Amino acid sequence: MNALHRARIRSMIILIVLLALVGLFAAAPAHAADTRGGDQVVIGRNEVIEDDLYVAANTVTIDGTVKGDLVAVASQITINGTVEGDLLTAGQGVVINGVVNDDVRAAGQAIMLGPNARVGGDLVIGGLSLENQAGSVVEGDLLAGAYQALLSGRIGQRVRGQLNRLELRGTVDGDVDIAVAGDSSPSAVQFSPAGQIPIPTVRPNLTLAESARIGGKLIYQSSAEAAISPAGQVAGGIAYSQLPVAETPAAAPSIPGLYYLQRLAGLLLIGLLLLWLTPAWTRRLADTVQARPLPSLAWGLVAFVAFVSAVFAILILTIMFAIALGYLKLGGLSALAVGLGLLINATLVIGYITFIGYIAQIVLSYMVGRWLLQRARPAWAEWPIASLTVGLLLYVGLSAIPWLGTLVGLLVTLLALGALWDWGRAIIQRMRPTPRPVVGLQAA
Repeated sequence: MNALHRARIRSMIILIVLLALVGLFAAAPAHAADTRGGDQVVIGRNEVIEDDLYVAANTVTIDGTVKGDLVAVASQITINGTVEGDLLTAGQGVVINGVVNDDVRAAGQAIMLGPNARVGGDLVIGGLSLENQAGSVVEGDLLAGAYQALLSGRIGQRVRGQLNRLELRGTVDGDVDIAVAGDSSPSAVQFSPAGQIPIPTVRPNLTLAESARIGGKLIYQSSAEAAISPAGQVAGGIAYSQLPVAETPAAAPSIPGLYYLQRLAGLLLIGLLLLWLTPAWTRRLADTVQARPLPSLAWGLVAFVAFVSAVFAILILTIMFAIALGYLKLGGLSALAVGLGLLINATLVIGYITFIGYIAQIVLSYMVGRWLLQRARPAWAEWPIASLTVGLLLYVGLSAIPWLGTLVGLLVTLLALGALWDWGRAIIQRMRPTPRPVVGLQAA
């Protein structure tokens, strides 16, 4: 397992754990929430949601009124009505044509505020493109982390953020404090997947149209100074500074084999801890692989398929159960079900990664080292530390060989998974109640 693969796995674990925590913390106040789900969710023009609304669907359209907060995850989210609380949303496309009385926090490929949009608080966005059309109003700050933004409406306070390109056509009552890349590379928009919201074309760097007005200061960093023509556009003056050029740090002196020495030390330390805490279990797995290598390999494939299937099954069942509880107006139980489902999946994934990343290698190394010592130095084979050390030296050495190391790692994983599967089956069989013999009636 290379470093990039481990980094991706760690990122996936962190994401799943964070989602689980969000689900658990959301369960507390969710007793007053309304939960909706399905392919399409539409809140009609005359419909009023008296509480917070949590929505997960393919498309979400709000034409009515949400008295509380709105949390929406969908491919396309459209707000034509009124949200009296906060709006927290994520999707490929997010369109606000109505009113949000408090803050908006949105993430997506394309985020657009139509000419009738009104945001009573701050607008915080992250994504590819932001456009607020002429006539739209954001009463608070705009905080943007995006590739590009076209601002044609009014921002009541400050604009802050980091972008690749920004064009200002509207009004900002406060300061504008931004960093723009200023490069002339091809726009990332042309490589993005097509969506339902048209994405505007924005020129590189910072552009101020003739209609743009800034009530405070313009403070911007860029790799090149922007061409800003009329002096009356910026009331508080302009401050430009060049973006610092990232210096490539000098590469640390390379020590041949240092990575493999560190890996050997780490596996040896964890292996000693494993042999100390669970010696019988570790020997049981090693004995299973040594006695039945081919069945262990086959059961390892079964265990891998079962793990992947279990993760997807739990995720699907969690979503279905949460939607069912939402339809029954049991919002608190719905949020709790989501949190528990994600937590179970997180536990499964963390356990799987820990097993294949450390335990499998330790068990197989211990088994191979013991087998070698039984033939070369039988007296040493009685010492688990010696068996583990010899096996790890051989395993780490083989893993350093291209292609062969990958094959050895795969075989080690499958064999250890098969031994674990066999151990689990034995535990389940022991837990089954033993049928009692039926005592027949003796003939009179």
